[in-house]
Amino acid sequence: MCLDGCFLQVPWPCGASIEDDWDQLDLDYDMEASPFNLLLVPPICTATLYRAKEIPLDFLKGRVRQIVEANPWLGGRLRKSCGRPFLAVPPSPGNHFMECSSSFTMSSGADFHDLSQHVLESEATLKCGLLALNQNEQLFRVAVIPANPDHFLLVVSLNHTIGDGYTFYKLYSMLEPNASILQMNPLRQSGFACLAEQCIGESQFNWLTTCPTMLGLLRSFCLWHPPKPEVRYVDQDWLASLKSQDASLSTNDILTSHLLTKSRFGYGYMSINLRNRGLGADDANAGNYVHRVHLAPGDFAEPDGVRKSISEPFRFRGQDAVPGCWESITTSHGLVSNWASLFYEVSLPGSQHLSHMPILSYPQPGFGLLLIFKPRRDELAVYYYIRNKAAFEDASSSPMFGSSFNPFA
Repeated sequence: MCLDGCFLQVPWPCGASIEDDWDQLDLDYDMEASPFNLLLVPPICTATLYRAKEIPLDFLKGRVRQIVEANPWLGGRLRKSCGRPFLAVPPSPGNHFMECSSSFTMSSGADFHDLSQHVLESEATLKCGLLALNQNEQLFRVAVIPANPDHFLLVVSLNHTIGDGYTFYKLYSMLEPNASILQMNPLRQSGFACLAEQCIGESQFNWLTTCPTMLGLLRSFCLWHPPKPEVRYVDQDWLASLKSQDASLSTNDILTSHLLTKSRFGYGYMSINLRNRGLGADDANAGNYVHRVHLAPGDFAEPDGVRKSISEPFRFRGQDAVPGCWESITTSHGLVSNWASLFYEVSLPGSQHLSHMPILSYPQPGFGLLLIFKPRRDELAVYYYIRNKAAFEDASSSPMFGSSFNPFA
């Protein structure tokens, strides 16, 4: 595929080390390529368990090739020159499909954590942005891991430096045999970070990367954490009962409020997609167009407070308060990330979809992570850890939770 007109044709600055026939795609420093993002933001990775007598290898190889040919930026490598990371894109994207040799044995005692650890230790996963910088490291990969007997895992990974959760699931959905293979627009929208900052508020936009907050994140490493994250199904009857009381509330409003309150956080924030909000990015844009909505306890105490916080126009204009210096160091704060709204159940030839799940190395930096996802089309689950034993136990006893997540059920 010809790249002319798709990538920015600019001189390589300061003698950047890049092959002559490669193209350069500039990244958004503030949204995706800052030292904070390169160091602390892990790749997006999911595993999906299928039952099948035979893995559809030929289909997957061909499908992945078509996706990358339509989106050649996926074959790029992270490079850095004069302090600015960029994406170097080769004329031929290469192979991005892998069949892993190390199979997973589905024994009677195996659980999500065994499966997750096996995936993390395999060659299916990617390195974070910093470890991929100026290295010959792939930034997108689709892999299969045999799971005996008669199962396999489909593992899809995307380096977060080149795409957010929306980008990931847009690509993931293209693995569906009946789905169209789309060409996403990889050109970053000029000035997007400035517009997002104006919309969200300067203090809130930058709070997580300030020195006091970073010191607080470092402090979190010294705190207690559960030996492994908890993963539980959401009780659908409990959720339906609350939604019936106020039809204007979404599942996200209810879960975010309940999770942040039960976790006893002094401050919370949730990821929000900024596409289609008048800032210049829409559904066709690949890249990182998400940021954080910040929530004080008064905002997340009730679901309608969460609803007001994410409604347009953003209410942060003129209300740009964040914790002060000492509070940023000492206050526990947690992130809510909702993958459920992005989920797409991919049906593969001759295979039965059983369970879809996030794959994350553990523990991550921070006081807490609350990740909402869909194992199947009609199910909800939460992956969470909290660096406060009493709060962790309180959250785990909540009526919102059903049984522990079982990917093999």
